[in-house]
Amino acid sequence: PTQLLASTFHPEQTLSLLGAHPPSHEVRCGQQDDLLASASSDLPTRLSDLVPVPDTVPRSGCHLGTLLPNLLPRADLIASMSNGRGDRSEQMELIPLPKSGQATAANANHKTLIRSCRAAKTVMVYAIAWLLMLWPSLLNGAPFLMPDTTTYLRGADAIAYSLTGHRTAWTPELFRKFAPEPQKPTGLANEQPTGAGEKAEGNDNPIILAGRSAYYGALPYLSYLLGSLWLAVAFQSMLAVACIALTLQVLRGFQGRRATNLELLLLVGLLALLTPVGYFVGFLMPDITTAFAILATAHILLTWSSMDRPRRSFWILLLVFSLASHSSNLLMTGLAAIAFLALSTIRRREPRQPALMVLLAVLAAIALETAFSLGVREATGASPVRPPFVTARLVDDGPGYRYLRNHCPESGFLLCNYVDRLPQPSDDFLWEKRQGIGVFSALPPAEARALALEQNRFLLAVLADQPLDVAKSSFIAGARQARRIGLEEFNYADGARSHFSEKLPGPLLEKIRRSAAFKGEMPVALVSGATLPLTVLSLVAIFGAAMTSQARISRLSAFSLVVCLMLVLNTAVCGMMSTPHDRYIMRAIWLLPLVAMCLLPPLVRVSGRVT
Repeated sequence: PTQLLASTFHPEQTLSLLGAHPPSHEVRCGQQDDLLASASSDLPTRLSDLVPVPDTVPRSGCHLGTLLPNLLPRADLIASMSNGRGDRSEQMELIPLPKSGQATAANANHKTLIRSCRAAKTVMVYAIAWLLMLWPSLLNGAPFLMPDTTTYLRGADAIAYSLTGHRTAWTPELFRKFAPEPQKPTGLANEQPTGAGEKAEGNDNPIILAGRSAYYGALPYLSYLLGSLWLAVAFQSMLAVACIALTLQVLRGFQGRRATNLELLLLVGLLALLTPVGYFVGFLMPDITTAFAILATAHILLTWSSMDRPRRSFWILLLVFSLASHSSNLLMTGLAAIAFLALSTIRRREPRQPALMVLLAVLAAIALETAFSLGVREATGASPVRPPFVTARLVDDGPGYRYLRNHCPESGFLLCNYVDRLPQPSDDFLWEKRQGIGVFSALPPAEARALALEQNRFLLAVLADQPLDVAKSSFIAGARQARRIGLEEFNYADGARSHFSEKLPGPLLEKIRRSAAFKGEMPVALVSGATLPLTVLSLVAIFGAAMTSQARISRLSAFSLVVCLMLVLNTAVCGMMSTPHDRYIMRAIWLLPLVAMCLLPPLVRVSGRVT
């Protein structure tokens, strides 16, 4: 028993082992004196001399903690002397009594060591999760790009040049588009550099497109300045893992469970292997921000009251960044917030503050976009132009073309001058630059601006003329978008390769040419084939849980249904405003398996939780 004395810190168990009282005996207040006296009398003579027992013990406590400082420091000596080894005086010299506070310092060091081990474990878990997210990009050998990526980079570079004068490999495109490259002074008095930076007047300026967010473009541009576009990919991977970890923790909390680090690794591994999230994490386009906006909105709407300040700040800042990164995110989130606010007003039991916070983030993103427009107007003399996506869709789907054919030229629309080029796919309408074929991009800047400005009037006119046809075509466009499941953008087509060869700087172009996507060798079939069955199974799990009446499941189901609603809004908005593309739905479809896996019982039952 005395050998156990060295490893126990429980006073009642210690005295039980020494024969002072039975193990099941409960020590009550006021009995310490008798118990200590019994303990000291039961000890062998040598041991009772060795372990001093205080004369008085306070009666305010309900345990024997006051005995430990006298008993535990001599545990090793007690064990050796009870076995008859050694002389007491020698043992006393070899094992001196600890100084005051030494036990407390040792306990503090032990706790510090435990915290350090846990922190190291958490860092290792997150590092592995980040690497799992990066496997498609690592296999590709470079970040994934698309032709629009160069627009984001050039836009950020133009802002940086106008503010600082710093030139990079992207800056010559700015000079080519707006003015000759500035010439250095010849040394004559009062001579100033001429060229770029001179503000042109009127609507004949080259068009700067709104909707190609400079706020998102700052991310890959800063990475480029720091030496590698991989930094932007790593940052997107960190954000994705953080969102998954926080979502797992919250949804496990709805079930009354604690999420584990190993469970996080398994979840991230399954999502990275079987869903498109890994591809979009490595995609230098703002598509991944659609999933971030959906998760941030769901967390704010449903868990705002239970979040601490750091988490509230994280989700609000992430939501504002996501909304400022892509206009479709702004429309999708605004509609969801308005719907939730209306529901809380009708039911009167739901708090309005979360919906108001989401609307505040929407207003903040609108303010950022307005600031960008004012800056462009100040720098170039003309505001940026938002492409007429709705006009292009109405013409492509049929109602817009029929309206023009029946009401031109008396309707007075500028588009009446180009009816002979219609109908055509919306992408050709917007981006084809060949004269006599394209429309928006093929027009002079002044006419292109006028065409974009008449979009709202054109929409109202077509709605008044053919309301049912517009509703039907919008529904069909959304359904057509919902069927687009694939990863075609991650094996570059001929047009993308030609664009990169023309627009990318030399060193970056060489890296992209060596990538698997440029060669058309990315193995996208696994994820593309797994997406549809995994989505169906996830929907079955989500709506099956929604049919239950358990309170915990109902809270989780409410979160799941908000995610589903916003995915539907994303599909509808993209289907009605643009030509259907795989990436519009694939960029956020991985949220369904994420939520469905969290509906299941914990995958692994081990101690610890996601930090």
